[in-house]
Amino acid sequence: MNVTLELPTVVPRPQNVLPRLSKELELPDDVQYRALRLATIADNAGITIGCQPQGFAAACVYEAGKELGYPLTQRELADVANTSTATIRTHRNALLEVLDAQNSAIQ
Repeated sequence: MNVTLELPTVVPRPQNVLPRLSKELELPDDVQYRALRLATIADNAGITIGCQPQGFAAACVYEAGKELGYPLTQRELADVANTSTATIRTHRNALLEVLDAQNSAIQ
């Protein structure tokens, strides 16, 4: 339909889901900002392609909360993001690999 109407195709991105998750979870600003930064890093690395954006966004929120000492469980994130805890873990692991590679490149 988009091709017929010559409309641009919008690619869902984790960054687009973060505001809703942040609002529902009442996240502090620093956690929101870090989650957005992590989602951007993941997006730039190409690891979000083909992934459900809500699952990857939840993984970014989980990691941001962990880094900043804001306790969030994978279960509560999965419920809010409408995904599974396994999906969050999988995406978090992929994100951590990218972050480790970036840190190794800097050193």
